[in-house]
Amino acid sequence: MIVVLDTSPLTGLLSVGAADILTKLFSEVAIPEAVLDELLRSHFRFRRGCASKR
Repeated sequence: MIVVLDTSPLTGLLSVGAADILTKLFSEVAIPEAVLDELLRSHFRFRRGCASKR
């Protein structure tokens, strides 16, 4: 089974260190580019390829 993740559930799993459960439950895990961008921008304060200014 394939799962396509949204930002909120992925953020929750990452915050409790349980993101690895996804590969145990699903044969394929897809993270859309928009979700990845939002995670990087909002939760890690940098974008791919460059650090943000604080």
